[in-house]
Amino acid sequence: LTWPVCPLPFWSQTARMPKPRLRLKAVRRSVREVLATCVSRDGRGVASGADADDQSKEEIVEIAEITSTMCGQTKIYGKFVDYLARREFDVGKFSIEMVESDHRAWNEIFLKYQAALLKMPCMQGRTLHWIGSTAVPDIPAKPIIDLLVGTDDVAETVQSIAQGLSVDVWRRPCGLHFPLGFVDINKRCDDWGFLQLPPQLAVRVGVLGCNLHVLKKTSRSYMEEVAMVEFLSSSSGLEYRRRYGQKKKELANAIARKEQDINKYSEEKTTIIEEIFAAARREGFLKELEPETPKFDQEKDTAPPSPPTVGMPSCSTRLAFMFSEHPSMEGSELEDLLQSCNNTLVMDPQVEPPSICDVVGDNVGPAWLSRMSTSAIEECG
Repeated sequence: LTWPVCPLPFWSQTARMPKPRLRLKAVRRSVREVLATCVSRDGRGVASGADADDQSKEEIVEIAEITSTMCGQTKIYGKFVDYLARREFDVGKFSIEMVESDHRAWNEIFLKYQAALLKMPCMQGRTLHWIGSTAVPDIPAKPIIDLLVGTDDVAETVQSIAQGLSVDVWRRPCGLHFPLGFVDINKRCDDWGFLQLPPQLAVRVGVLGCNLHVLKKTSRSYMEEVAMVEFLSSSSGLEYRRRYGQKKKELANAIARKEQDINKYSEEKTTIIEEIFAAARREGFLKELEPETPKFDQEKDTAPPSPPTVGMPSCSTRLAFMFSEHPSMEGSELEDLLQSCNNTLVMDPQVEPPSICDVVGDNVGPAWLSRMSTSAIEECG
């Protein structure tokens, strides 16, 4: 007898099937971890227990609010916090690697990046500086080249550079390109643009990571970044160079031990950086910005109105008073005229001035006219 060939039972087949990898749960958990920084901006932190569902709703809202646009091959976010929340999803894990200064090698890489950028048509009329710790000799730094572009229009410059480096003719000579970026306002309330070639992507094409900052040439932030490198590279900045390098090492070690959030790295350096700015200002490397005064073009603009003189009525009010003394002026016409003028007398800066109706009702018009000079009456017509 031969037994009929029967398929394996269902439970046997499923036992031999590989277990599916629960990637969806892993991704969802990663979303919560990254967006914890966004939620903690309001001081709430990570919720647990009965509040977990409410926090999940908040996280979904945070995701919906994140906006970005593609410019060439660059994803540009509309806010710095959005960039922080999403960058690891876009390009992978970030880390802080602090190494001893290799200024000569870093200078060669900077010259390559500089040559590639300055050949681009969009860089005409814009300045380019090497900033950051790699630009200062004998200071530990992350092996990332920081560049600064000075411009008059931050958003337009960010888009132009990102679009230009998506073209192979500009990208191929040195491998420089920027997958990520954002346009926002920094803590100085200055327009701030940022483009980034993360080191985890740069190593794949055999180049060094690059952070390109874009600021207005007339902004305080631009002046400070340039002055900081000049001051730390001088003999006057030796002590601050040592202290700054020590602070950077301490933060890198704290991040490696998971005692410090990597997204807080720049924020934790604020105190020592402000001290460096103050020292650079004392030594003459950083000058105070003069307040901008509005320009007046006689051909295009009208002259700004002069402030009212205390104790004298404005010209339109004086004109209304003169009409009030005219015998052919009807009361209704006078009221319409006064309402259209909508002026008040400036008599005492400490006392609220009377309204037009009060002035006419009290018959103070003739009193003002008697004290007006002949030139003032002629001015009224």
